[in-house]
Amino acid sequence: MIQALFVGMAFSSPLGPTNIEIIRRGMKKGFWSALLFGLGGILAETLYFLVIFFGLSPFLGNTVVKLTLSALGTLVLFSLSASAFNDLIQKKNEGSIGKLSESDAFSGFMVTLTNPTTLPEWIGMYGIIFVGQSSQKPLNSFLMLLLGTLIMAVFYSALAHLSGKHLPLSLRRGISLISGFSLLGFSLFFGHQFIKLLAQV
Repeated sequence: MIQALFVGMAFSSPLGPTNIEIIRRGMKKGFWSALLFGLGGILAETLYFLVIFFGLSPFLGNTVVKLTLSALGTLVLFSLSASAFNDLIQKKNEGSIGKLSESDAFSGFMVTLTNPTTLPEWIGMYGIIFVGQSSQKPLNSFLMLLLGTLIMAVFYSALAHLSGKHLPLSLRRGISLISGFSLLGFSLFFGHQFIKLLAQV
C-alpha cells in the first residue's frame, strides 16, 4: 500500500506537459484552477488504469486510435502554448486570480489522455504494483497510486500559486515564457509522432 503511494508520487513528479501547465495555471490563475487541471489529468489516468485492468490496452495500439490521440495531443498542447504566449504579450500573468472553469479540468484530461507516455507509464506501474496481488488488493493499491498523484498535483499547484504571489514579476514572466516554449516543444514532439505514424499507414 505504502509502496503504491510512493510509486504514484514518483511517476507524477517529472515536469511533463501536465505538470508544466499546472505550474503555469497556478501562477496565472491560482491554486484551485491549477488543481482542477491536475484533477482532470488524474481522471484520464483512471481511464487508462481501467483500460489496462480489463485487458483493453491492445485497443490503444490500434493505428487509428494512436493517430487520433497524437493529433489531439498536438492540437491541445499547441493551443496551450499559444495561450501562454498570448498571456505574455497581453501581460495577463500579473498574478490576478482567474475564475474557475470546467475547461480547466477538461484541458487537464485531454493533455494527459493524449500524452503518448501516459499508457507506458501506467503499464509500468501496473507491473510494479499489481502483478501477483490478490483480486481484492488492486483497487486499494490503485487508490494509493491516485493519492500519490494527487499529492504531487497539490504540491505543484500550491508551489505555483505561492510563486505567483511572491516572486518578482520579471521572474514570473520568465517562468511563463519557459512554460510556453516547453508546451510548444511537447506539441512539436506529438506532431512528429503523428507524422511518423501517418507515414507507416
